[in-house]
Amino acid sequence: MILRWYFSKIVLTRTAPLCKFTLASYWGKVMIRKFLILPCLIILIIILGVLGLRLFATNDQIDFVSCESRNASLFAGRRWGKTFTSRNRILMKMQIPNFRYWFISPFSWQARKEYDGLNNHPEIQPLIRRSVASPYPSIYFHNGAEIHYRNFQRPQSLRGDGIQECWVDEIQDIDERDFWSVIRPLLSDRRGKLRLSGQFRGRNWVYRAFYERGLDQSISDFRTWVFATSSGLSFRCVDGRAEIEAVKSQMPRAIYDQEYDCLPGSNDRAVFRDDDLQSARRGMVISRGMQGRSYLISADLGKIVDPSAIVVFDIQAKTIVHENIRPLREKHDIGAKHLDRLSRDFGNATVVIDSTGGATGGKRPQDEVLKIYRRLLKDRLREFYWTMGNKERVINDLSVALEQGKLGVPKELDQVHNQLSLYEYTYRPSSNRYEYHGPDGHDDDLVAAVAQGWQGMLRRWGDNSGGGVSIDSVL
Repeated sequence: MILRWYFSKIVLTRTAPLCKFTLASYWGKVMIRKFLILPCLIILIIILGVLGLRLFATNDQIDFVSCESRNASLFAGRRWGKTFTSRNRILMKMQIPNFRYWFISPFSWQARKEYDGLNNHPEIQPLIRRSVASPYPSIYFHNGAEIHYRNFQRPQSLRGDGIQECWVDEIQDIDERDFWSVIRPLLSDRRGKLRLSGQFRGRNWVYRAFYERGLDQSISDFRTWVFATSSGLSFRCVDGRAEIEAVKSQMPRAIYDQEYDCLPGSNDRAVFRDDDLQSARRGMVISRGMQGRSYLISADLGKIVDPSAIVVFDIQAKTIVHENIRPLREKHDIGAKHLDRLSRDFGNATVVIDSTGGATGGKRPQDEVLKIYRRLLKDRLREFYWTMGNKERVINDLSVALEQGKLGVPKELDQVHNQLSLYEYTYRPSSNRYEYHGPDGHDDDLVAAVAQGWQGMLRRWGDNSGGGVSIDSVL
């Protein structure tokens, strides 16, 4: 009884700069069971059981490993020790008999690397009953606990039940739709716990769903940790601090903020800087125009893949006062009537629409669609044509406006802020061009509406008298 009690306790002791993380429960029992036929090893086994397996971690890492909130998020810079922390958490849970754990990474090579790191550890191997590398890497322990390593390359193939905890690594590379439809249901039957690790990619769905909720102390099911690379153990020495300074001096600031400082909201591929978007949070939201004010409406037309998106500008205040994303696959007859009503609500405001050609769904000529809007809006309509030649300039004009504080976006307009913060660029060396897009090429309809609307603002297309400069002639 005394021996069994001792092997069942877990001891967490903190020392600086390292912390001994001792798990003494399962190692002693397994070693005795495995080598009972070798009495000469019993003394050695008892010593091993007493000492346990020594896993070293910093105080910060132990705080995360020890947390038992249902949803815990770890955002940390490169080389801080996220991988080491995940292995400690997995080993802590593997001492529980019949515990079922999943580790999910974006790519198969990442999952295989984690599998090899644990499976080939010399101190862990005596505890393993068997391990398999295919069809996906799995490790089975003598006490019935098991850890399965999966990847997100084919998310719809991720099916399982009885999962008590799941660790999702590099969460910034996981698609939101797939996460909620695939990963979250895995934990429902056992009320399993979720662990996320990675970095920020703007104020995206992870930022809103986990980072912000984890900061709210009134929500006990969520916890959030954020650590810069400089707080990692290997960067606390003189050489480590020197390396951080060297990287900081060589690397572009936007990349350093995301990869090393792990600043909330940072995104090295962002077109619009996060601090500019925060500074732009001014103005008021209204649903109808105010007497004595002039307004400009901008609509990015959609149909099949993306919905139509609408924003309304206050011309005098240079702020956006209204946002609206229309239902997906809405008929253009209905969309045109909505724009007509909205224009009248805002004092017969000029309406700028995207007439490039993406709103037909391939069903009929674009000009046939435009006739619907022309018929209702008449001289209140301005048509905007996006081209490969003007898109970069139009987006840059909007970026400069936000940087210089010329355009305000009220904080209540969450959808506009979210899409602006997630709007990214990709450089294509083959064509020597930059491509601008939202996540996975979608969710950027409001950005297009704001950008083309700002062009209207610059050229005074809100002049309801029918004068002003034609978009066709400018672009």
